[in-house]
Amino acid sequence: MKNLITRVKLALTGALFFVFDAAKALAENETGNTAGNTGMIKVGAGLEQSVTADVLANKIIAIAGAIGGLAGAICIAMLVYAGIRLTTATNEKTRAEAKDHIKHALIGVAIVALALLVVAFIVTILKE
Repeated sequence: MKNLITRVKLALTGALFFVFDAAKALAENETGNTAGNTGMIKVGAGLEQSVTADVLANKIIAIAGAIGGLAGAICIAMLVYAGIRLTTATNEKTRAEAKDHIKHALIGVAIVALALLVVAFIVTILKE
């Protein structure tokens, strides 16, 4: 149970780092400088006066790519963890569980990749 709590804390810390780092990057204005170098996001930062189909499509694709990148990073971490468990397994039950984790991580990557393809395809169709 303690091990699970430690994993959850680590995952939440990584997610918070990702969110706050992404928010700071989104706060950059056209010149590449952050909003007064304070780390604060100005009201209306990143918003444009007119939204065209191309701009909206590019934003959707960028968001989907960021989510896919996060899912890919989580998958790599799961594969490394399951690989370590597989190599250090002392009995068949642990080895079978590690193999299942590897299989599920690879299925997850396939689903995320398929979802990214579907989003890109739909956005491309709607953009035209």
